[in-house]
Amino acid sequence: MKKIFLMLFCLCPILFFGQTMKLNNNAVTIDANGNITSENILDDVSYGECYFNNNATATTFTATATPKKVSGITLVGDTFRFSMSDINKLQYLGTKTVKKLVIISISLTAASTAKLYTFYIAKNGVVQSKTKQQGQTLGLPGRMTIVIKGVIEFTAAGGGTYIELWVQADTDTTSCTVVDANLTIK
Repeated sequence: MKKIFLMLFCLCPILFFGQTMKLNNNAVTIDANGNITSENILDDVSYGECYFNNNATATTFTATATPKKVSGITLVGDTFRFSMSDINKLQYLGTKTVKKLVIISISLTAASTAKLYTFYIAKNGVVQSKTKQQGQTLGLPGRMTIVIKGVIEFTAAGGGTYIELWVQADTDTTSCTVVDANLTIK
């Protein structure tokens, strides 16, 4: 029994109040009340969510194959170290550079069937080609559901990286309405 206790005692570092230790290359400090006060380690567990809910605002196009930000009203969901600084925009508030998985599920309608649309995650206003997903509307009115995802690097530089949902019309300039969508960063 003494050997097991001694092994556990040696393997598990003890951190007293007011001390600092390294954990996964992050300095962790425990204050006098036993709270973790390091900001960097909290950036690792940051997350964010915003969503379109019964949106009726159409995204209009003046040209094909030209991505633009999806129009409509978004609501903020759960966030930690992220904020919804504008519609359809989640912005990173952390201090450490982190890579996060971004997943966006989308449900849209268009005025007619057989219309192709391509969706992207845009980082700081630039579409990320690695997140490109194309879908086609079916039925009348045209309906489509699609999921896009990608790993995005978020930094604090320039006020913090932000992401948005962007779309382009591929068949013609028929508008589309993203009725429901959920943007999740984890």
